[in-house]
Amino acid sequence: PGVANATLQLLAGGVPVQSVTTAADGGYRFAGLSADAYTVQLSPPAGFVAGAIRTQNVTLDSGSTAASTAAGISFGLLQEASIGGMIYQDGNGNGLPDSGEPGITGATVTLTGAACREASGQCATPQVTDASGRYLFTSLPPGVYAVAVTAPAAWAPNGPTSQGVTLGSASAASASFGFQARGSVGGVVFQ
Repeated sequence: PGVANATLQLLAGGVPVQSVTTAADGGYRFAGLSADAYTVQLSPPAGFVAGAIRTQNVTLDSGSTAASTAAGISFGLLQEASIGGMIYQDGNGNGLPDSGEPGITGATVTLTGAACREASGQCATPQVTDASGRYLFTSLPPGVYAVAVTAPAAWAPNGPTSQGVTLGSASAASASFGFQARGSVGGVVFQ
């Protein structure tokens, strides 16, 4: 189905010429164009991310029409996805967040992977778990990600501290991690 409210900008030589918003059926049209080389740039509406192609070039020759030339200028959009979960105190050591096992506040969760849009490979600003031990990454394109957690120093991991996640269009995935309180040994030295 078509996607409404996507913004498309037409540029000639890097200079904006026109901007349009897609109709309910996803259709758009730039009218009144002269012969020239153009670039069409896509800005997805809220809730969507661009597929692999965000810009396309088109050349209008003398005598050609925008309708005949631009008919093949289409863009694919994907619905945004999310990854969230809980960093929790795994009191019984079973690797599952059980009732009564509280979340760990202040753990840092990072997201990396091939689907990341930034040159650093980091997809988003690292999240710090809230008072319930929860975190959430939103507005992600579908793809393969790695979620990794670093807990405060008082906590030792009770299993892996990273997990692979594959997201589809409009999907939500969960990645939770259990930790146990670090123990201590103490006593008295006396004479």
